[in-house]
Amino acid sequence: VAMTSYFQHRSAAELSMVNLEWLQEKNVQVIFARATSIKRSHKRVTYQGPRTSGELEYDELVLATGSSPFVPPIPGLDTSIPGIFLYRTIEDMDAIIARAQGSRRAAVIGGGLLGLEAAKALMDLGMETHIIESAPHLMPSQLDTVAGELLKRQVESLGCVVHVKVEISEVLSDETGVQAMRFLQDGAPVHLALDLLIVSCGIRPRDDLARACDLDLGPRGGIQVDGCLRSSDPNIYAVGEVASHDGMVYGLWKPGAEQAEVLAATLGSPSAGLRYQGSDLSTKLKLLGVNVASFGANAEFWKHRIFEFQDGQAGICVQSTLDGGRYRKLVFRRLPGGSRRLLGGILVESVEDYQSLYDLARCGRELWGLETVVMTHGPRANPGQIEDMVYPKHLPAVPGVELGTALRVVIVGHGPVGHTLIENLLEERERNVQITVLCEEPRLAYNRVAMTSYFHHRSAA
Repeated sequence: VAMTSYFQHRSAAELSMVNLEWLQEKNVQVIFARATSIKRSHKRVTYQGPRTSGELEYDELVLATGSSPFVPPIPGLDTSIPGIFLYRTIEDMDAIIARAQGSRRAAVIGGGLLGLEAAKALMDLGMETHIIESAPHLMPSQLDTVAGELLKRQVESLGCVVHVKVEISEVLSDETGVQAMRFLQDGAPVHLALDLLIVSCGIRPRDDLARACDLDLGPRGGIQVDGCLRSSDPNIYAVGEVASHDGMVYGLWKPGAEQAEVLAATLGSPSAGLRYQGSDLSTKLKLLGVNVASFGANAEFWKHRIFEFQDGQAGICVQSTLDGGRYRKLVFRRLPGGSRRLLGGILVESVEDYQSLYDLARCGRELWGLETVVMTHGPRANPGQIEDMVYPKHLPAVPGVELGTALRVVIVGHGPVGHTLIENLLEERERNVQITVLCEEPRLAYNRVAMTSYFHHRSAA
């Protein structure tokens, strides 16, 4: 998510998570090719690459194909037009830097987490920067209206122009590239001249292989998986941004890494009995210099947008404080007898006790009136000793156990989550696993979370 780190050093090598020699040393076969089809009845996957093509047999197949950026159907919005970019790969970063030479004004469509990172990148390049968001406030997936408006004010104080409640009419271009965009803001027409435009409007799971072989899909796309990350085919699994667990597709790194850990145990040490229960989306970030945090007891806090509930709604008690640029909102469940349980909250700038509040929400301890008042007004919470209740630690394998015939595992996709799965599989010892990975991109896995350093302290001049 912090892709602008790429601009600090502009070195693809520093972002690399692994090299080919390490994979070969671990007996991991790498094929630089794209998977084209899955033959479920024959347990085979076909592939096509620039220098090779063929078919692989598998015992277990893992789809780690990730996602594609969503480009909304706006007239004139086409990433093939010079000056209009996605914000996802090293190649995107290099193209943005090249276009920024001699450019003055830029905009980002999307005011979510990645959109704010993109805006920071543009500001680091010395450009006048605008953020275009259709929702009423920034980061609508993580923040309520008050927190989003407070974030907007603080981002604008840094010199970035924020437009919310926007309806884009069209993007205008000529033979040299993007020139302007037209939109309605609060019903008023706006014409914004541009030299560069970044599209950051979320993702869509790359589930085309699954669709073609009739695997069950989630309600919002993605491959439907159970707690073992197993699809509707007992020999096909999915992890990362292509997996849909309990109706949720997670577009973040941490859930993908947690899924990879569980799947590695499922394939390599099945007796451990690990199950994926969904991921916690709690996070604490510094966005354009603003400290922002949101936390919840579990995934339900975000899935049902409980952070937007009002006091008294569905047995909910909401306590909040707004003091200048600091905002705290804590959401509690009323319990019989007058006590409460912390479900989650939102913090802007007042983040000192984030970890304590997070632990309290996760452990589910009953809280009483005065205690909740103190928590709402400042960093006073003390959860005491909290057990790790997320995932049980699996037992190490007993030395000397015969591993038996190698289980042929084919992994489609070598992004960060695919590589994390490989690392976890290599640590398991209960079963002998033979790993082959199909890598569609020309690069092996690299750290997309650290890519924003590439922009840091750089200008287009």
